[in-house]
Amino acid sequence: MQVSGGSRLECPRHTSSSWGWRTRRMRKARLQDLLWILFISELQAANEPREEQYALAAGSTLNVQCPFSIRKYANSQKAWQKLMDRGEPLTLVFTESVSGKPSQVRKGRYFLEDIPDEAILNVQMTNLQVEDSGLYRCVIYHPLKDPEILSPLVRLVVTKDFLVSDKIPTQNFVQISTFSPSTTKAQSTLFTSPRVPTINIIILVLCGLLSKSLVFTVLLAVTQRSFGP
Repeated sequence: MQVSGGSRLECPRHTSSSWGWRTRRMRKARLQDLLWILFISELQAANEPREEQYALAAGSTLNVQCPFSIRKYANSQKAWQKLMDRGEPLTLVFTESVSGKPSQVRKGRYFLEDIPDEAILNVQMTNLQVEDSGLYRCVIYHPLKDPEILSPLVRLVVTKDFLVSDKIPTQNFVQISTFSPSTTKAQSTLFTSPRVPTINIIILVLCGLLSKSLVFTVLLAVTQRSFGP
């Protein structure tokens, strides 16, 4: 292109190497964003309570153990809730003690035993009926605000003609033992299944998060090396 004075003004040209560098940089940025999204979604999934399924015959008893954090919830009320058709929680029974000492409460067919020293909330439903089938959960109970959900969620299936499914574990528990009115401790073991120490659950969760973090770090390093500076 000619201009006055005889000088020539040339339009800047993008070399192929410049375009290639920009393309690699854009691809690298997109891949890093994708890795971050994947990492965050994995962390969110790890924090969600797991779901356990139980298939029991009508008239039998359901026993569930819900671990919780001693430091955060030893002095908190706990509750057993059923999630209705629209996801609205129905509180069936809740503890009243906030002293940090073992306590028990019974309401009809529902029984709760809060053992803060062991970080365990024991739940029992007796005389199960078909209409009891549904999704249940243990929660840290706050009357004036949303509860904090504990793991696991419980998917209960009650049938008249009991058929054991390969995919749904079943339970065989003894009936609840009697309790002395002067103490909150049971005279005999309430549950036949062994209690899982809370520290083991915490270690498993931390190991899972650590492994996901290591995988993410390796993928990020490989990405940076592949696309260069």
